[in-house]
Amino acid sequence: MMRYFFTKLLYCLIIANVLSSCGTEKNILFVSKDVVNTANLPVFEIQKGSDSLLNKPQVIKPGDELILKNLQNDALISGVNSISGLSNSSTPLVNGYIVESDSLVILPVIGSVKLGGLTRLAAEKQINALYQKSMLKNPLITLSINNLQVTLLGEFSHQGVYPLKKEQTHLAEMIGQAGGLNLSANNKRLKIIRGNPQNPKILMVDLTNIDFMKDKRVILQNNDIVYAEPKKSAQNADKMTKTQVLVGMGLTLINTLFLIYNFTK
Repeated sequence: MMRYFFTKLLYCLIIANVLSSCGTEKNILFVSKDVVNTANLPVFEIQKGSDSLLNKPQVIKPGDELILKNLQNDALISGVNSISGLSNSSTPLVNGYIVESDSLVILPVIGSVKLGGLTRLAAEKQINALYQKSMLKNPLITLSINNLQVTLLGEFSHQGVYPLKKEQTHLAEMIGQAGGLNLSANNKRLKIIRGNPQNPKILMVDLTNIDFMKDKRVILQNNDIVYAEPKKSAQNADKMTKTQVLVGMGLTLINTLFLIYNFTK
């Protein structure tokens, strides 16, 4: 009877081991089918989405946070009229302005300006022209979009959401900001997921090929997701570790049952 019991227990442990090793694949994010016979390129496209967002200038849209700096008179941009001492803008941010749903931004002195739909450079040029027309001689006003960001997931030293502090941020710079990749990262299969979440573009980057540095597609865009997947060897090592833990637990249980049996017979 006891022999039959231990045989059944051993079968249960083997089945649990097989199921646990299969389940570990679920920890791998953003699984996608590789392109068959893909050329040996530093950057290639796995899946083409509905949006064409490869190295396009960032366009201002409703909800964006705009930061303005006037190199001649910063008090003006802060929302305080340096002549009258009265505020003439709605400024929920320090030196910042929210683009409203109608694409308008309320700025000091000049009032409502439609900036939604313009690129950063075009909006900056328009703001300078408006201030020059109304009150300033040769204004030097700069504009930046404050809420641009990318998400880094997977085998990075520090995962998380990172701001795009400048318009042309290269993938290599962002990897450096994240502290680099872990040793377990697959340097040949870094994924950039871009565009419409329902049908995104997926770019595969081979970091071992130095030519990726000059590919304009790795200039990061707002809301990009960069995923560093683990090497196959790391995945197998993870499976082996879990298997060893499970086997160890099983052996401990069997030894405990043998002790109980010897004490009770």
